Amino acid sequence: MSHLLANRHAIASSYQDCILSFDRLFEILEHSRQLGVISQNLDPDPSEGEKLEYSRLQEMQLDDNLGRFKVWGENCGAHRHGRVSLDHRLREAADVKQMVLELQDDLNSDLKHGMGIYIAEYLDKILDELTCFFSYCYRFGGDAI
Repeated sequence: MSHLLANRHAIASSYQDCILSFDRLFEILEHSRQLGVISQNLDPDPSEGEKLEYSRLQEMQLDDNLGRFKVWGENCGAHRHGRVSLDHRLREAADVKQMVLELQDDLNSDLKHGMGIYIAEYLDKILDELTCFFSYCYRFGGDAI
């Protein structure tokens, strides 16, 4: 029975997963901005102002896409349960329901990929700083480390 119930609310559940991924990506983007980690920056040596501007642009684009996704969900009932839900309206159109689920899954995968990019860049920055620190300690402290 729980499998049938889950299937009846598959679009709503997938919609909520996407919203959570948007929220996580916003958090990661905020932490990245605070640490000076910027993704996909074409300038090899950007100024601090350029980094901040680029980070804000990324956040604005993400916020715009989240807004568009929420409007879509509200308009079609993707987030709802029961008779007003998109799940209910597509109960007789399995192929369309499957397409909606696949598109939401693609979106969620892309959002998670974005999270991975920022996390990898954050780890790279930390490893670079640790390498510099140990190099400095070795040069000035000898074999003490």
